[in-house]
Amino acid sequence: MEKQDNDSIDQASFNIDLHESNPWDHDDDNINNLRNFLIKANQLGFDTMRNQTKISKALKELSSSQIIAQQKEITQKNKTLLKAKYSIRKHIEEKETSDVLHLNLIEERINTVKQLCTDLDTVLQNTELLVNRLQKPFVGSYLKIDAAYHRHASELFMQLVPTLNDLNFHLENLTWMANNDFSAAQLEPLLKEIQSRAASLQTTYHTLSQIRKGIQKLNHSSDILFVMDQSADSSLATPRKT
Repeated sequence: MEKQDNDSIDQASFNIDLHESNPWDHDDDNINNLRNFLIKANQLGFDTMRNQTKISKALKELSSSQIIAQQKEITQKNKTLLKAKYSIRKHIEEKETSDVLHLNLIEERINTVKQLCTDLDTVLQNTELLVNRLQKPFVGSYLKIDAAYHRHASELFMQLVPTLNDLNFHLENLTWMANNDFSAAQLEPLLKEIQSRAASLQTTYHTLSQIRKGIQKLNHSSDILFVMDQSADSSLATPRKT
């Protein structure tokens, strides 16, 4: 009696394990028949892998289980892809409808239209002036040159570039000469001032030359003293021969 109870308990436990581990078990008649067959085989003493770990491992190694796992992974990736496509489509629609939905862009367009209306009003108020300007012949800053002389004209312009670059400098010189008085009464004190400055510069250069010569003499004297000290040290360091 006790053995039958234990068998009943083992059978119930095996049924639960098999039900939890079997991904195809949906109370189908065929599945129930297969389960009953396995239970009967277990009662007859055949090993039906009661261990939950062994059952799970065996189910994972089945090709059908691997296909189901791959299908689940593909389904999850498809969901992620659909979300990404939805987000991209949302941004595209937002960009296409930004002129209507975004208040900042609408306000900018309104200001542009207002400015255009203001310009048109100004044109309408000055219609006569505009007509007079349009009736006048156009005068442009250009030269009419025959095609045969285009090369010579381009060479001439290349030669004029340095002169035009120095034009500003020459104009400044001309302006300075025009604004200064170079009469005899003005030139005499100016020349005396130049002479005084030149003499001062000469004295300064002479002083600098003397200082330079003195520094060179000091350097030469220090070099001689250094050589003498080195020779004295070497003579003291050399032992005498007996």
